[in-house]
Amino acid sequence: MTRLAVALLLVAAASALPAHAQSSTAWVDCDAAAGELVVHYRPGGDDEVVPAGAEHAVDFHDLLDLDERQVNIVGTREDAFDCVLGDDTLHVVLSPMPGNANLLGSCGGETGGMLDVSRDGVAVVREFVFEPGECHEREAYVTTLALRAHAKDYRVERRRYDDGD
Repeated sequence: MTRLAVALLLVAAASALPAHAQSSTAWVDCDAAAGELVVHYRPGGDDEVVPAGAEHAVDFHDLLDLDERQVNIVGTREDAFDCVLGDDTLHVVLSPMPGNANLLGSCGGETGGMLDVSRDGVAVVREFVFEPGECHEREAYVTTLALRAHAKDYRVERRRYDDGD
């Protein structure tokens, strides 16, 4: 009986570990010819993969620093780069948004993303969250954010979680 209880606990613990596949991804197209920065986002568990031709891609889970047990987040990193659109240079920063510092806790297996874009040190897009941090009450997420060269405003496309493709 003790072996069965231990085996059940091990199975439960293993299934509770966050799957790397639950990490959200973003990829960026910096299209100088079109004069547009386009950031694409897919939440964890989405079957769509980053296109082979994507110029810059990030798996937000890869930006987490985990403890030795790979259970608790002890820090995060950013993925920063410049997008040159003719005579306009945009500084792009992608950051992870963990659902919980304990990956085994509520929403812990969910790692979303955040975007900042600046031009000449001035924020154009500030702390833009692709999907809400509360994993239990989500309705929609952002699939695309597009910003034209020299523009101050950006275009956003959203998708509901219950919309299939």
